[in-house]
Amino acid sequence: MAGTRGACFDQMSNRRYRNQGLNLALVAGSAWLALFGCSDESVQVRPAPSNGSASVVLGSGETQYAPLEGEPIISLTPGFQGGFHIYAAFLAYGFAAERLDMHLVTTWGANDAWRFPTNAWIKVRPVVDAKGDNALMAYGWPAQLTNAPCAQGQRVRVDVVVEDEAGLSASDTCYFVADVPAQLRESNCP
Repeated sequence: MAGTRGACFDQMSNRRYRNQGLNLALVAGSAWLALFGCSDESVQVRPAPSNGSASVVLGSGETQYAPLEGEPIISLTPGFQGGFHIYAAFLAYGFAAERLDMHLVTTWGANDAWRFPTNAWIKVRPVVDAKGDNALMAYGWPAQLTNAPCAQGQRVRVDVVVEDEAGLSASDTCYFVADVPAQLRESNCP
């Protein structure tokens, strides 16, 4: 059910860290967990249906998946290398894999002028969602924005496509409104 879940990022991840060393450790730790995270062997993930259907639901979360509805205003998190991001997460259904190939794109601006694509094989872990269904979860992915200091008040689109090694794939889209920290906003934007 692509595009029906609304916005996709957790406002809890909007914390700003004053200590650059702590920020680096948190980003590195989140990336490590997303790529090599633990799995719960006791949860059995349902195999892909025989008709090949699968789905993915974008969410938020630096350390856990959190569903969101609507198009909230989300504060962008400044990264230690000067970029800005929000923490992406997703639940994937109908896959039987330990890793999924994730293609994530953030886009904003007139005619989608500012686009940042990301691609990675992501370690997923089995979970049981809020409805009691088995799913695969990934979290803590820093979804970056191009020209983020100029994105204040702009509607940002996030697209994700996940695929397993057998070629089974699913996609979802969500939106949010960017809030750039006031001291980091650019005044001369195109």
